[in-house]
Amino acid sequence: MSDSRKSMVSKVFYTYVDPERSGAVSAFDIKSKFNPKGHPDVIREKRTEDDVLLDFLETFDAFLELAGGSSKQEVVTLKVFRDYYSYVSFLFEDDKEFKAQIEGPWMPGAALAETAEAERAEAKPVCYLGLDKPSYKKGLSNKSSEVNMLYACAKEEKEKKEKDRISNIMRLGASAVSSIRKTLIDRGTKGLLSLLNITKEFKELDTEKSGHILVEDFMNVLRQYQIVLGEDTKRFILNSYDEFDDGLINVNSFLATFISPLSPSRKALVDELFDNLDNTESKKLHRDHIVNCYNPVNHPLVKTRKIRRDAAILDLQAALNKYLEISGGRNAFELEQFEDFFRYVSASCEEEEDFEAVARRCWDYPEKVKNIKHSKRLPGKKRGYRVLETNPPFGTSNEPTNYVTTKEDLSLKKVEEPVKEANTAKISNKLKHS
Repeated sequence: MSDSRKSMVSKVFYTYVDPERSGAVSAFDIKSKFNPKGHPDVIREKRTEDDVLLDFLETFDAFLELAGGSSKQEVVTLKVFRDYYSYVSFLFEDDKEFKAQIEGPWMPGAALAETAEAERAEAKPVCYLGLDKPSYKKGLSNKSSEVNMLYACAKEEKEKKEKDRISNIMRLGASAVSSIRKTLIDRGTKGLLSLLNITKEFKELDTEKSGHILVEDFMNVLRQYQIVLGEDTKRFILNSYDEFDDGLINVNSFLATFISPLSPSRKALVDELFDNLDNTESKKLHRDHIVNCYNPVNHPLVKTRKIRRDAAILDLQAALNKYLEISGGRNAFELEQFEDFFRYVSASCEEEEDFEAVARRCWDYPEKVKNIKHSKRLPGKKRGYRVLETNPPFGTSNEPTNYVTTKEDLSLKKVEEPVKEANTAKISNKLKHS
């Protein structure tokens, strides 16, 4: 889509769709704001309001499913809105006609009435099969009926072609995405590693950090990892991701088609797994700790004997290492990084049951270890009190109490006693000999 058309779509989005400029509108609000009365085909009485509205809802829902990847897109940003109209742009060569297609259905009531009146005043007879739709005088009813029938058939044929063309574009996009995703899923755990390697290659080729790389480099990377694209798929990728027709592919948008945000159910499983593996409650998981806890005996591919258990462990270890290379992280995963890593895992698990098996039934949870802070106080001592380790206070015991208040020199006492004992022993020996 050209820059001028992108500017038209942006203006419509911020003028009519999101006048508060919040940056995002729910898909439900988008559908409710669409007004088929302003569509050029309705103004020119070529189609009914119901037909236009039905076509919009069908194509918009199909696009949201395509844009959302594993989960349907529920929030529409300017980028999503512009991406949708990039498909519509294929149908119109004239910029003026394209502008009428995108402005009319989103205008409020007053502006819509004014535009519709101007549209009818400038409207020219539309030629179908080389014939203009004429107005006939009375008395020529038979001729009028024949021409009107011809007009109706031609009109129906044109509408059918337009609808088929939009459907083909949507189907082509869905086919391109599903073919690449199927290639990765069929590789099992190797598919996860391939996706990470492709991401790393794209990042290294994007030397200017713009999110764009040359078309030739893009195709070479896919060929390197044995992802074969048909001609229709190549054409779709070039039309969708070469935004400015300058030979540069937006690799971030391309990867976002496959590596979409985790759905709420999958995110809950990943968060639960993180809590179960974090046995020290440090809010971090070391890479080696993750690998040691991984036990893929219940992995769908291991259970069906498509891969061996030790091969699955090695693939996970390689995938963790590759992710850390891409993200620039060290050896520890925080929750946000752990969730981001499982976005890649999610891209290689199409079925919810398979993802649940990987996230919940392929791990040996370690025992929780509590961090006990040892007290430096001696046993028997309590803060704020003096504990008596001898006799109770005066008057509470029948034992004699020593009232001496002077201190005795214990060191001298210890020295004198051995000397006294030695002298006594000498005297007793002399008495025996005598």
